Amino acid sequence: SKAPRHARPRTLDSLALAALIAGGIAAFNVACPAVVGDERATDAGGNPAQDARPIDVEPPAEGTIWALVHPSYPASQGPGIYVYNEISGAVETVLPLPQGADSPHALEWDGHSLWLATHLDGAEHEDALIELDPSDGSTRSVIPGVFTEGLVADGDTLWRGSAYQGGEGQALIQLTKSGEELQQFPVQNIVNSLTTDGQYFYYIANDSRDPIYRVDRWGAETEIAAGTVASFSPYSLDYDGVHLVVIDGFDTTNQIRRVDKQTGETVELVPLPITGWIT
Repeated sequence: SKAPRHARPRTLDSLALAALIAGGIAAFNVACPAVVGDERATDAGGNPAQDARPIDVEPPAEGTIWALVHPSYPASQGPGIYVYNEISGAVETVLPLPQGADSPHALEWDGHSLWLATHLDGAEHEDALIELDPSDGSTRSVIPGVFTEGLVADGDTLWRGSAYQGGEGQALIQLTKSGEELQQFPVQNIVNSLTTDGQYFYYIANDSRDPIYRVDRWGAETEIAAGTVASFSPYSLDYDGVHLVVIDGFDTTNQIRRVDKQTGETVELVPLPITGWIT
């Protein structure tokens, strides 16, 4: 996700560009046991996770972007979460991926934590949604059994695109930060990346044209851009407070493309000096 220069912090989902909007971040102090089906979500120490904990968070610097580089096509510094400042043009650090995260596909910033959806190699639960400390990438909590390629924070909850393995229908699903499903509604396509402007959802559909769709809270969809949005199949989409942000390119040619959310027209195209597959 990308952190807009004029908004509060967030992430370029699955751009896992965690685009951050610099600003104040409040700490919450409401604790609830977290239950996922018959299993409890746990923190890094194996203790029951809490829906919200007091966490002191340093607001990200203005212009911060978190870019998730996949292990399959890593950058020169290897896979990980690259912390890039768009104003200075510098990669400030690279956060490590959690142990066993061999296929990460969604990243989101909620104002306190980064949330990573990934396949875990050799784990009891092969897929998981992992809450990370944005300062060092350490694990705060784990929600087992969640697979998605599109993830976005929405207030105190998260929304994800449904998995397309195993015959699950295409849907946007709202869940608590302990993994409890709250509601869902169907969408027409496989969701490759997901974001919101607070009123509508936007997602990149996984098909031959890779269009961007706008979806209202009742599930009505409108295609706003396709085909020419990216020179390579785009996997990463976020919202910077004004425009949709897409990572355009692949491997050595990544660029940040800002798109008008109404017309789908490109309004800005700038280099992103991070190689590899930003997913």
